[in-house]
Amino acid sequence: MPFQVSALVRKKHAHRPPQLKVILFLVFFLAIIVFWGSTSLLQSFANGLTPAQPTGFFATSSDQSAQLSWKAASDATAYKIQTTDLATNAVIMSAPQKTNTFTVRSLAVGHWYRFRVIPLNGSTAGTASSYIDVRTKGFAGSYTSYFAMGDSYSSGEGTPPYTDVPCARSNSGFAYQVGNGAPSPLMIACAGATTDDVDKVAQGAGGIQIRELPSGNTMTNSLITISIGGNDLGFSHELTKCIISNCAADQSALNQKITALASRLTQVYNELRTSAPDADIFAVGYPLLIADPAQASCHDSTTASGLRPDEMTMIRTLGARLNTVMQNAALAGGVSFVSGVSAFQGHEACTSNKSDEWINEVTRSDLNGSFHPNQLGQAAYARAVNDARNKLYAFGQVRTAPSIFTPTPTPTPIPVTTSTPVMTPTPVMIPIPVTTPNPVTTPNPVTTPNPVTTPNPVTTPNPVTTPTPTPVRVIINQPMHVESHAMNSLVIGTFSGLTISNVRITAALTTQGDSGGIVFRSKYRLRIGTNGTYDLANSSITVTSGSSPAIKTGSGVTNNVTIVAVGDRITASVNGTQLFSVTDNASSSGSLGAFATDWGNDTVTDCNLYVVAA
Repeated sequence: MPFQVSALVRKKHAHRPPQLKVILFLVFFLAIIVFWGSTSLLQSFANGLTPAQPTGFFATSSDQSAQLSWKAASDATAYKIQTTDLATNAVIMSAPQKTNTFTVRSLAVGHWYRFRVIPLNGSTAGTASSYIDVRTKGFAGSYTSYFAMGDSYSSGEGTPPYTDVPCARSNSGFAYQVGNGAPSPLMIACAGATTDDVDKVAQGAGGIQIRELPSGNTMTNSLITISIGGNDLGFSHELTKCIISNCAADQSALNQKITALASRLTQVYNELRTSAPDADIFAVGYPLLIADPAQASCHDSTTASGLRPDEMTMIRTLGARLNTVMQNAALAGGVSFVSGVSAFQGHEACTSNKSDEWINEVTRSDLNGSFHPNQLGQAAYARAVNDARNKLYAFGQVRTAPSIFTPTPTPTPIPVTTSTPVMTPTPVMIPIPVTTPNPVTTPNPVTTPNPVTTPNPVTTPNPVTTPTPTPVRVIINQPMHVESHAMNSLVIGTFSGLTISNVRITAALTTQGDSGGIVFRSKYRLRIGTNGTYDLANSSITVTSGSSPAIKTGSGVTNNVTIVAVGDRITASVNGTQLFSVTDNASSSGSLGAFATDWGNDTVTDCNLYVVAA
């Protein structure tokens, strides 16, 4: 019987309709398709989601690399890292990375780069992260150019003679002593400058300082120093008031101004690094000016009789507060800071031992030089800048994108608070009897930190509303190297494809050997000899010649040369001293460059040419 049952079952199944088999197969096949399709659809939908913007971007600097990390972005399956060379604007994009950390390698030493992270979800890219700038550690050995910006503390006031009297520019200023790979500076700083003169208003005959910087890639590998802010506070007026009356009651108001100055300084620093993203920028702070009254001993009778202990204490307290505000603003603005307080500690005006005094007391022969660094102080500033440079080279620098700031805030309305004639304090400081008119032991007259004679704040009550100056058009800002190795030979190097007419040429000219100089308008050659002689030639014809004690003699020394050619008039000066001003119409335009002349000794001429339209 079991056999019979089994046979019946087989017989029953054998009679199942074939259509049913087909239907069951189709149902099974369709189920597979639906399952696979829904999975693919969900995957496609997920891949189509735009990933969120990466946040928490962080970077550290190394010798030739930068380590990057960020918070994982939602819906991101991978990331690309965008690297921009801030000197050349060359952009490199990495391959997609799965992790939220990345090391960028093979970077140049002592170089600025900008990084962004781009989130990916399949082929869909999201919004890139905000950028981070990284300066790699180290130093390439030299800068192409150096720009000294700001006020009297950068121009060198307090150490006459001045090459530019209205701006109190001195070749003894710290900018000319920095060295160590920094070329002779292009001096943009001007006594009396406020933050508005840096980015909004032309000061006197000069231009808006930030616009005097070259544009584009001509700023490659540059050094910038800037001291600014003291004149926004009206310190020159306050120091004058301290000398002739009593200023201690002003401490609260001045402290409020210092607090308000913070955002303005940050704005200026941000604008500066936006204009020169690949430059090493150093904000230079101010000293405390006056020694601790407990140990102070003023050597000038006017200073001694004019400053009371409570006023000295106030000046030091406000100076320390300003130093802190400037340091924080530099950090927020992404620039390095040079502490004037640390650089001059124990060497302020009225230091008991006069030989240790690095800041002038009242100087009657140069009143605006009062309370400014003397020769020793300028050297101290140069050392402080170089110390800050070494720190930058050792640790590198990382800065984030600047926060958005209001373009017009002027939180330091000095014109209102200094409505009294600040620019004419010279007679005020003289009335007090002077038994030692100019201390012989202080060879370098010292200056008021915020030049009293520069009436900037008072004479330009609405600086923000009158930005009318024409920006300086920079034609050249490049080095040139020329060699002559045949006796009695003249070798000329010029910039190709350049024809210029009315120009102002500034050059730090270094000649090893016999003679070198500048070529302009194709035919004109200004020769500066290592023996102190000079001549201006038009082709083979000498226009003028002579010798000058202003020319630094010897092989390998550097002379700062300025040539102004406008129309038929050609004027030249060396190290701030005019050599000649002549009229000659043989050539009105042409090429520009440098030359080297071998009179028996191999001659090499190096110069950094900064040329603007005149």
